[in-house]
Amino acid sequence: MFLNVLVFLFLGKNPGMTYIAICTFTFVYLSMNVMNLRTNVVKK
Repeated sequence: MFLNVLVFLFLGKNPGMTYIAICTFTFVYLSMNVMNLRTNVVKK
């Protein structure tokens, strides 16, 4: 929900910023998942 609000705000001001923000959030989200997978493998 929070991300939707951010995207909506950015869309009104600058579409380019919205695209960059989405890419950044996606990259960070995927990076966190990869780190979690690695730690889980190490723990096992």
